[in-house]
Amino acid sequence: MVEKQFQREIQVFHSDSGGEFTKQQFIDHLLSTGIVHLLSCPGTPEQNSVAERKHRHVVELGLAMLLHASAPKYLWVEAFLTATFLINRLPSPSLGMHSPYFLLHQKKPTYDFLRTFGSQCFPYLRSYAKDKLEPRSLPCIFVGYSDKHKGYRCLHLSTGRVYTSRHVVFDETSFPFAPAVSVPQVAELVPTHLADWTSTSPAPILSPTTPSPAPDLSPTLDKDYARLFSPQNPDPIPPISSLSPEISDPVPSPSQIPSPHPPLPTPSQQPHHSMTTRSRLGIIKPNPKYALAVVSPPTPAEPKTVKSALHDPGWRAAMNDEMQALHQNHTWVLVPRQADMNIIGCRWIFKTKLHSDGSLDRLKARLVAKGYNQQEGVDYLDTFSPVIRPATIRIVLTLATVKGWSLRQLDVKNAFLHGHLDTTVFMDQPPGFVDSAAPTHVCLLKRALYGLKQAPRAWFDRFSSFLIDFGFFCSSADSSLFIYKCESHILILLVYVDDIILTGSSDSLLDQFVSQLAVQFSIKDLGSLNYFLGIQVCRFSNGIFLSQSKYMTDILTRLNMLDCKPVATPMASKRVSLPQGDTLFSDLTEYRRIVGTLQYLTLTRPDLSYAVNTVCQYMHAPTVEHFQMVKRILRYVKGTLSLGIRILRKSSLDLFAFSDADWAGCPITRRSTTGFCTFLGSNCISWSAKKQPTVSRSSTEAEYRAMASTAAELTWLSFILRDIGIYQAQPPTLFCDNLSALHMSVNPVLHTRTKHIAIDYHFVREKVALGSLITRFVPSSSQLADLLTKPLSRAVFDGLKPKLGLWHSPTSSLKGGKEEQFVI
Repeated sequence: MVEKQFQREIQVFHSDSGGEFTKQQFIDHLLSTGIVHLLSCPGTPEQNSVAERKHRHVVELGLAMLLHASAPKYLWVEAFLTATFLINRLPSPSLGMHSPYFLLHQKKPTYDFLRTFGSQCFPYLRSYAKDKLEPRSLPCIFVGYSDKHKGYRCLHLSTGRVYTSRHVVFDETSFPFAPAVSVPQVAELVPTHLADWTSTSPAPILSPTTPSPAPDLSPTLDKDYARLFSPQNPDPIPPISSLSPEISDPVPSPSQIPSPHPPLPTPSQQPHHSMTTRSRLGIIKPNPKYALAVVSPPTPAEPKTVKSALHDPGWRAAMNDEMQALHQNHTWVLVPRQADMNIIGCRWIFKTKLHSDGSLDRLKARLVAKGYNQQEGVDYLDTFSPVIRPATIRIVLTLATVKGWSLRQLDVKNAFLHGHLDTTVFMDQPPGFVDSAAPTHVCLLKRALYGLKQAPRAWFDRFSSFLIDFGFFCSSADSSLFIYKCESHILILLVYVDDIILTGSSDSLLDQFVSQLAVQFSIKDLGSLNYFLGIQVCRFSNGIFLSQSKYMTDILTRLNMLDCKPVATPMASKRVSLPQGDTLFSDLTEYRRIVGTLQYLTLTRPDLSYAVNTVCQYMHAPTVEHFQMVKRILRYVKGTLSLGIRILRKSSLDLFAFSDADWAGCPITRRSTTGFCTFLGSNCISWSAKKQPTVSRSSTEAEYRAMASTAAELTWLSFILRDIGIYQAQPPTLFCDNLSALHMSVNPVLHTRTKHIAIDYHFVREKVALGSLITRFVPSSSQLADLLTKPLSRAVFDGLKPKLGLWHSPTSSLKGGKEEQFVI
């Protein structure tokens, strides 16, 4: 056809090593015609880049049209043929903004006849009618352009027949395949479609030098369409029942005083249902496995009202302690109520404080202002308060462990009460503690109070001012990291609201500073660091171990999944798509609450980062399928309660990182996922799994964007280490498994194909050129960040976890066993 239609002769035929190209008949034909056949190396698609990129162009355009029309997956052939038809008529930058059609025929194509794929249309069918009484048109769906006719191809759903007609009326605002549901529900159908579409075979690739192939309009095609469009009514998937409510405290009679140890509800009073229980027609069938399960409430129970708290001696004492602290700090003065005052309310918050082993620590009663009634510009201005980054905490813990420094934990009592207010705030008197001499007066606040919008900022300003006056300086990279240097000694302080971690090279200097701190603030010295922000810190022979086993157990207990069946991985390596009828999850608030708790688990669990990041992407409108993904993560957590991250004492302080990307891994947006993990010697100190903000046009681009994110993280970590006084003997090393991306980082020539990533290019290239970053190749089999970019099989997943520093608790595998030291 090329010789007859375009007077050209094919000289070289380039392809991959597919079976259709290596059969003996095809090879003999090429030999007989004198055509040279070139093959790309196995597993090297970049050698056949022209065909691969054209293939991708056709697939992406076809998927976009299918998605826009909400068309079913079996129309992928029609969509891809339409895509090739359009590509041949679109201007291309590689062709000097000319279209392939123009270069082939030397005339410009017309565009006024183009229509929207999948839209409703009404072709003129008079010539198809058997008699005069049949309709002259039928509602059809536009599925492409005819290659043998100058007309449109219109699909009639009822019969499955395709009509070719030149005279067609279009309604491009109507899409018959689109379900009659709201927009968010339509969007939730996308993952199922794309998961199926991407698994089907692609359409034939069109080269710019060949015309579009014509589909066969034989009666066989009509029969196939009729078979595909046969009525089917699959049974809908029943929605999963909502989570069972938490056990509430029994309500006492007025003559009874609530006991600090209320009786547990019997199973008949409060039935338990597993999260796996399904609901059909509103009938809930309890799981017998949980029928007799009893969840013990905290001891003593947290009161629900101020009246019940005042009747309990323990809680009443806690409330008196809080009021005493408020009066000692001169938190407010009583003033007469005025009509023009913006008066906010207050309430009591009761919390049972527990040790890491679950035993009772203390009863805490806190008076909290109703800050949501404040008015901006009237009774508050600034609200922002910095908090320490998790990576900074791990750096300090690693440094203290390697150098053998002691780690101490401090707690500031009523921290917010130490903050000074710069605006006038009026508040009602505390419930249960109204001054009998002035019951109508209100509180004019002099000090910050919990619940006020500006309270965290006021406390941080006061505390940081004291530290700076003492001689500390604030890190330029993390404003919650304070460093004190005195001769050859150093103190490092981390502050997270009112929780403080303190370490240093001199114990006497630590004691001296704690004494000075106690003069200014009411602090509680908790001794050696063992429980911080819900993270348990355990010491073993070769370092420390960080875990959140108690936090994980509390989550599973609250969700009635403590006895669920565990799984080996947080996500299935091959995701199975649900039918198109997948519905929204019934309780959106519960979904978001569970996912929020899982996010906090990633502080010590890098193996959960990718899975949690995935379910977080559907917080706006989760479906039943997404909730099943959340349940799988919880089942994986159940089987890994003793898992945490270890920090080894025998380690260097060299900084390096692994960077990886899963190209076009998102089936909805086709955006890539960036994953990286950074190490300080043998200890992993930061990790991330995050979807890239834009679509990458090649795997090289996706990998290079991941390198840019990792380079930024390494630069920030270098600033932290520099402020502490740790200087690297050599620049940080960045390991990547993509040779093209590595070549771009050291090649000073900016190619045309990389202009769209020029910012990332210049950033990484500049770091490498200045010698502040070294890039190295690592085989894909040794790429540790692979765990942060995609679901993996159990064997690969389990092999990467210990290399990231994930181990079981010292009481199990580490105790008396061998600790592996990961060395690059």
